[in-house]
Amino acid sequence: MEEASRVAGKPARPGAYLFGASAREWTHGFLLLATYAAAAWFGLRWAMVSGAASPVWPAAGIGLAALLVWGKRLWPAISLGTLIAYQLNDNPNPLWTQLIAGLGNGLATVVAASVHDWVAGEKPKFPGVRETAGLLLASAALTLCSTSAGVGALQLAGAIQPGMLAQVAAGWLFGDWAGAMIVGALLLSWRDGSVMRAPLGERLQLPLAIALTAFVVTFVFTLPSGPRAWLVYPPLVWAALATRVRGASLSLTLLTAISIYGTHRGLGPFGSVPPDVRAGLGLLQQYLVITAATILLLAAIADERRWESKLRRTAEQLVERDGQLALAIEHVPAGIAMYDRDMRYIAASERHRADCGLAGSPVGRLHSDLFPDFPEELRAIHRKVLDEGAEYREEESEIALPDGRTRRLRWGARPWRCADGKIGGLVLFSEDVTERHAAEQRERLLTTEVDHRAKNLLAVVQSVVQLTRAETMAEFKASVEGRIQALARTHSLLADSRWDGVELTRLIEDELAPYALDTRVSMDGPPLRLLPPAAQSLGLILHELVTNAVKYGVLGVLGGRVAIRWGVGERWGGSDQRFILLWIESGGRPTQEPEHRGFGSTLIQASVRNQLHGAVAYEWGDQGVEIKLDIPCDALLRRAPAEDDVASPGDAPDPAAFRKPSSCRVLVLEDEPLIALQLEDSLIEGGCEVVGVASTVEQALEMIEQRRPTAAVLDINLGDVTSFTVADRLTALALPFIFCTGYAGAAAVPDRFAAVPVIRKPFNPRTITAWFIEPSEERAKVGPRHSV
Repeated sequence: MEEASRVAGKPARPGAYLFGASAREWTHGFLLLATYAAAAWFGLRWAMVSGAASPVWPAAGIGLAALLVWGKRLWPAISLGTLIAYQLNDNPNPLWTQLIAGLGNGLATVVAASVHDWVAGEKPKFPGVRETAGLLLASAALTLCSTSAGVGALQLAGAIQPGMLAQVAAGWLFGDWAGAMIVGALLLSWRDGSVMRAPLGERLQLPLAIALTAFVVTFVFTLPSGPRAWLVYPPLVWAALATRVRGASLSLTLLTAISIYGTHRGLGPFGSVPPDVRAGLGLLQQYLVITAATILLLAAIADERRWESKLRRTAEQLVERDGQLALAIEHVPAGIAMYDRDMRYIAASERHRADCGLAGSPVGRLHSDLFPDFPEELRAIHRKVLDEGAEYREEESEIALPDGRTRRLRWGARPWRCADGKIGGLVLFSEDVTERHAAEQRERLLTTEVDHRAKNLLAVVQSVVQLTRAETMAEFKASVEGRIQALARTHSLLADSRWDGVELTRLIEDELAPYALDTRVSMDGPPLRLLPPAAQSLGLILHELVTNAVKYGVLGVLGGRVAIRWGVGERWGGSDQRFILLWIESGGRPTQEPEHRGFGSTLIQASVRNQLHGAVAYEWGDQGVEIKLDIPCDALLRRAPAEDDVASPGDAPDPAAFRKPSSCRVLVLEDEPLIALQLEDSLIEGGCEVVGVASTVEQALEMIEQRRPTAAVLDINLGDVTSFTVADRLTALALPFIFCTGYAGAAAVPDRFAAVPVIRKPFNPRTITAWFIEPSEERAKVGPRHSV
């Protein structure tokens, strides 16, 4: 609109039209001058009478749209453009008539823009019914003014032949009217580029409607004595209803251009109207004006009805959402309360009343009366919200409630405003997070403890790897694997007891289990529960003792035996309680103290002396070595449990349940690639044939049917599923199998697989191989639930 003329609501001064214009207005002015002059020149090329009265005057629509968008002060560009067009067309009329016509066009456009503003408002949102009606009336006003000035000047100059005044006036009138309506609507509806934001259906229908309109109009107006002119209405109505004013105006532009071209050549329904083509063009002008006004109004009404329907649906949705919001506030997990400027309750949700310990509705009561011990710093925050409009989010405070409790609340506060924008009070959001806060603190403590234990265990493993020495890589691998498995076995026992401690008997049995030495090792001692750190150290010590006895000591020869004795007693008659463990070998070869201490001896010495604060003594005898561990009780023991605290081992499964397969063809089901590779290599090294490695249940079932293994190793957990479906299929085929898992305990295994061996990760590959290679009687000695 007029930018400068509307500053402070005052009209522009006449002298400011040129010299007070901004650079932007000068740009708009030159652009309007060029386009108006070009459109006027084109219109004058089709002039019907005396170098004037064109069938359609598109320049009228350009000028009207420009003044509505850029401001009325650009009207001189319209007058100058008219004069330039007359000169370029070598108009035969006197110059003063051209000047009057140009001046009339410019002022008529100003009048038309004013009429439009009066009807539709100064800032219309085109298109709409009111805006479209304003455009039609503005076009009529423009036409009347420009026709009066132009035809009057031609009449005074004697340029109109006798009897032709009515025809010239009608031609000028309807030509300007059609141009102003059609071209003006086209420019105003397409100027903001909103077609790309239109619904997809409208964007798809727009080119179809335009194409259909072009086809029908061409058919009607380019044939000799063409069909009835009303045939163009169906596509025009479709364009109006489906594509709004922008599609309707574009269709009308096509209709105007094609119909004038055809009629001028004597074609179409108006081309053969007697006495000549000018009569046909006159009828065509009236047809275009009536058609354009009808189609544009229809498009505007359809568009407005569409918006009204959308607004109605939106209003219904808002009413529905208001009800949902009210219900949500009533039952929202976090409390909500509204206060006025005096901090008097206006509303409060049920959760707020419950969290704040309020009995009954607090509406109408002052916050200070209900919370007399409310912290002063929080009252200051309330005042800051009310006075300055400050907002607070995700704050936490300890609040003394009216019922005497002290709770931790997470809260937020923000102001609510009246219609005039002033702060009317505040809204308080609160949630009781007392239990959550306590749980988070417990979780942090637990996380810290888990992190501590994990790092300690990784440090132990790192030390094992770095300190292990061996002649060959195979010996190094076996030593490291054995020590890591000892740590894993102790960890499983600790996990079973929730890190409350480990029974010494269970610890010794787990270290002896991989070697099936039940008949060659005897144990004697009271039930004792070890502290978790001590259990890890003592587990490694026992592992080194057992491994050394099997490789080099009495357990590596026939008839060799080991007796393990332990107890608690006073040393040297003092009151200091000590734990004593004896490792006594018999039936072996003579022993002597080695010249060089290996890693095992170093580990035993360091663990007993540095971690357990005890001592270790060796006595080298003729039938083996006797080792004595002397450790303070407070570094080792938690308590002496009652007899019913000691878990009794379960019964071993029937050895026949896992008889040796006739040929060792093994299927491996494992979703971790490295572990699967280790299993495959171990089984192949042990003499087994691996028929396939599957990572999913589906792959395993397919391999069972196609490759027919004689046994299988099944990882229990495969991501989100288990391997029990595969186990059921193997059971149905009477094929032996074992489970392997990284979880402690066997609680996750269904009862129907209670007799199936479970090997714990990390595992000893030789142990898994033994289940398929060694006799079933030897496997049965180990039992199904030992962690290997």
